[in-house]
Amino acid sequence: MSQQFDRHEVNRTVNTVLVRHFVDMSRLRYSASPSTLYFSGHLSRDPSGDFTPQDIFLLIQELERQPFRLHLTFELENWSVTPDGGSWRVSKKRALASSGGEYDKVLIIEEDDLIDMLLSTEDG
Repeated sequence: MSQQFDRHEVNRTVNTVLVRHFVDMSRLRYSASPSTLYFSGHLSRDPSGDFTPQDIFLLIQELERQPFRLHLTFELENWSVTPDGGSWRVSKKRALASSGGEYDKVLIIEEDDLIDMLLSTEDG
């Protein structure tokens, strides 16, 4: 990279791009290092709604056109975004529950206990 890394300038530019694409900034976090731009959290539209894979691809393209030329890394709760050769693979992650709620814990039930539980609900 020919330019000196300026974290403030990178953050300002990234914030401008994200706002231009109507990203809900209350649910997405990002940080920059001299070589990588990290994204984590939940990627959704502001004030409400969701992105399409094409919307995310366009957002990534704009980030890649910026002069800082950092490697992009995504660890999102609701989207899988991974590099694929010279392009990106973008897909929606499946929800754990139909309610769309988030869980702090996942309870794993032994197979025998699960069968007993299912049989008891059929009797009642």
